[in-house]
Amino acid sequence: MIIKIFPVVLFLIASSAHAEDTGEFLPKGVGRDEMLSNCLACHSLSYITKTRKTREVWAKTVKTMQTKNGLWEIEPQTLANILSYLETHFGAAGTSIGNDEYSLIRPLLNPLSSQ
Repeated sequence: MIIKIFPVVLFLIASSAHAEDTGEFLPKGVGRDEMLSNCLACHSLSYITKTRKTREVWAKTVKTMQTKNGLWEIEPQTLANILSYLETHFGAAGTSIGNDEYSLIRPLLNPLSSQ
């Protein structure tokens, strides 16, 4: 029995890791795609989703990365979209997707769960 279940478990683990890496389970919204394409170039998704900052602190963080770490210039509207998305879903007051590290992969682990 264990031998039959093992491939399924491996598939679920691999699928959940892929889904988390690509942001597949992040809430939809303005700025999501821009955030993924800009932020995931250097950071892991889990690093971003575990961080809670106000819009102002997110903006200062981007500016610091640009001045000290060589981050490319981001178009003003793109940056505004990214900051809105981060503020909405990863703001200092909490997040719309849950506060634990499994919130992004929970749908894969238990597709019938409402959480």
